[in-house]
Amino acid sequence: MTGEEIVSLIRDAVDVAVAEKSSPVQAKDKKLLHGKKELARALSVSVSTVSRWLESTIKPPAVIRAGRVLLFDHDLVLEQLKNCDGLRWNDR
Repeated sequence: MTGEEIVSLIRDAVDVAVAEKSSPVQAKDKKLLHGKKELARALSVSVSTVSRWLESTIKPPAVIRAGRVLLFDHDLVLEQLKNCDGLRWNDR
């Protein structure tokens, strides 16, 4: 099994779990990002910044860890970052 197939299986499992806990409309609107690099690109920050946030700010359920694989719920990450006192935040 390739890495891409594993990631696909994990994303499918997460989608099913999210769909079970929320309405079908909300499940379709979830934006899951794979890995620190993808999250950093989406937030226009460096990968080292994402790593720092993982140690202090970004917590479950915004991040799902499956071994070495990280999946981020974009909306929940933004919500946690906005609620963090130590970060300067500009809504764009």
